[in-house]
Amino acid sequence: MMKIQKLLMSGLLTIMCLGCLAQNTFEGVITYSATNSIIEEKATVTLYMKGEKSRLEFESEAGGQHVMYTIILDGKGAYMISESGGAEIADPKPHEGIPNAAYMGMSKGEKVNGYLCDRLLFDTGNGKITYWMTSGLQLSHGQLPSLIRNNMPQFDGYADGFPVKMEMTDADGNIIRTQELVSITSVAVDDGRFERK
Repeated sequence: MMKIQKLLMSGLLTIMCLGCLAQNTFEGVITYSATNSIIEEKATVTLYMKGEKSRLEFESEAGGQHVMYTIILDGKGAYMISESGGAEIADPKPHEGIPNAAYMGMSKGEKVNGYLCDRLLFDTGNGKITYWMTSGLQLSHGQLPSLIRNNMPQFDGYADGFPVKMEMTDADGNIIRTQELVSITSVAVDDGRFERK
């Protein structure tokens, strides 16, 4: 049971690293792949977005265990659905997940997964976080659901860009977590996807 709880927490942190939907005009599906080398985890995060609603589906394999859960953000709060049932969960306060990440600088013009990106580097005090952000999409990190956005470092002075890739390293420079954009598809999303069931 403890291993499953660690997997769930790892999944939440992965989702949170990824980075309000009011005024969001994007409707569709965004998919990320994610890894956590500490627990040898490989995961897929699928995000359905429509107006102020979003649905995050997390599926993970680690240590021989398969974990799946869903989080619904529907304007009423955050609701998590797993094999053990459903429950309200707290939406973190802004930048709660990475409170001490200090901005170190940016470089422009790196190509990642076919997107021209700006590379933003942050120091966490016990490692580094690097985000590759693109302006080549009609989306910005500000359109991500609050559950994700509130757990990203502060991108003060950086209004544009959507996260294409993230790497987190430990104090020795070893990569411990990754997240990469797999696909973005603009498509109609059925309202049933956002039901709390």
